[in-house]
Amino acid sequence: MLTVQNITHRYGRSPALSGVSLALAKGETLGLLGQNGAGKSTLLKIITGYIAPSEGVVKVAGQDINRHPAVRGEIGYLPEKPPLYDDMRVDEQLVYLARLKGLPRRKAHSEAAVLTEKLGLGPVSRRLTGNLSKGYRQRVGLAGALIGDPPLLVLDEPTSGLDPGQRQVFARLVEELAPRHAIIISSHIVSEVRTLSSRLAILHQGRLVADGEPYKLEAGLG
Repeated sequence: MLTVQNITHRYGRSPALSGVSLALAKGETLGLLGQNGAGKSTLLKIITGYIAPSEGVVKVAGQDINRHPAVRGEIGYLPEKPPLYDDMRVDEQLVYLARLKGLPRRKAHSEAAVLTEKLGLGPVSRRLTGNLSKGYRQRVGLAGALIGDPPLLVLDEPTSGLDPGQRQVFARLVEELAPRHAIIISSHIVSEVRTLSSRLAILHQGRLVADGEPYKLEAGLG
């Protein structure tokens, strides 16, 4: 589903990523770990086409995302700070995002309703997004990423701002989605990512220093 080939990216003369390569198949959940500044968010922005790499290629479903921009429709992306419209109600926003993704009006309304229920947004569905807590804003952003059921999900710090109960809801959602999707979850919470992921990848100073099944990496570190 996803192939990342020798990605390098520089901000000025400073390398944020150096020669990163990985692949992800449907049914895999990859936990992306690394300290602040390791390059996690930069890598995810490149994978989703928000920025172009200085070197290297990203392919989704076998197609270069920079040469075939339409393939980006196969990606559901939740940035660390969800880009929400603060002056729109939650229900309006989800329908609007669904329409932007090309869903017909009736389908857009029905999918927004399903995601509202699945993510527990019913109590705030008529409120302006700008008046929501961080946890609810995160859930609205996650709902937006799931619209259209894209096969590749890229989630950058998806549980930021969620309380323990909301984290459990998110974990159940990932378990439900995992068999039918390829999922990348970036986080600094090692225990959480280890539980959710079938693979772990560790970035350090812009380089991929480990990639494998959690128990194998733990055995090697031990």
